[in-house]
Amino acid sequence: MEGPPADTATLLRFTPTSVIRAVGMVAGTLLVLAVFRAATRPLGWLVVAAVGAALLGPFVAFLQRALPRGLAVVVALLVAAAVFGGVAYVAVEDLGNELDRVQRIAPRAAGEVERSERFGEFAREIDLRVRVKAFVDELPDRLRGGNDVAAIQSAASRGVSFLITFVLLLFLLASGPRFIDSGLRQLDDEEQRERIRSVLIGAYRRFWRYVVATLGRGVLAGLFTYLVVRVADLPAPVILAVWVGAWSIVPAVGVAVGSVAVGLVAIPESFSLAGWLMVLFIGYQVFDAIVLEKRIDRATLHLGSFGTFVAAALGLEAYGLGGLIVTTLLAIFLAAVVRTLTSAPRGVPAGEVAAEAG
Repeated sequence: MEGPPADTATLLRFTPTSVIRAVGMVAGTLLVLAVFRAATRPLGWLVVAAVGAALLGPFVAFLQRALPRGLAVVVALLVAAAVFGGVAYVAVEDLGNELDRVQRIAPRAAGEVERSERFGEFAREIDLRVRVKAFVDELPDRLRGGNDVAAIQSAASRGVSFLITFVLLLFLLASGPRFIDSGLRQLDDEEQRERIRSVLIGAYRRFWRYVVATLGRGVLAGLFTYLVVRVADLPAPVILAVWVGAWSIVPAVGVAVGSVAVGLVAIPESFSLAGWLMVLFIGYQVFDAIVLEKRIDRATLHLGSFGTFVAAALGLEAYGLGGLIVTTLLAIFLAAVVRTLTSAPRGVPAGEVAAEAG
């Protein structure tokens, strides 16, 4: 048999229709990307509202046993606002009280670093003391969002964001399961609809149990951090406690990562103090991973550290501490969905898996 000629070439032919189609596909892709980029903030508001509704849903259901659903939603929102508002107020007041101390000791610590044998040459090259002094002097304006005009604009922007997120949260809590059911009714296949509903129910139950257990672990890590910072007489103990407690929701490495901030705050006081504090927090991380995390995994859901750490880092980079918490909670829910889907043996209906998860 003779094969095809060696000099056979494949010709690419362009027609007006193919060119128009290609241009349309490129333009459509650019348009979708532009719309997604423009809708980042509204999507962020919706995600935050959905996470808030997922966290407050069981509390609303509990209150609904004695109250109408509308009143139960209002009470739940008031309690949540009181808790988060109280924590924010205490943290801001703590930082305000310690700001003078930070402005006083930070430049002095930078000067000590410039005079040290190990890091002095590099610190002098980058004018560490001058840079640190400029940063702490500008810190009050940074906390307010800039100068007076910028602070007002920042407060107005945040106020609009909070208002829209609150309205979305109120809508999601008030609509309750009907919101999910209305979306599932768009599917024509009843069996597929019931399977998705069962998977969502099972995943949500696993998610909620894990979040409650992790919240307790975060409170414990925050209390530990607060006591350590107070004993070490370091500034801003409340903020550091909230920071480490928020990072503790990341399995295996969260406390260690969050405690780096404690070490940095301790450096102006003493390098040796910072080193001993890091050893202490690493010891707590070992206790958390061996004792607390294993108990949570056995009772609720096993969650790897890599995915949650990446989600937490991305959320922190995009939206700060709140973004860290929200993106980590989303990663937890996705892990719960995967666990629910993969935990069903062959031939076992998804509804039975959801029942076992509850």
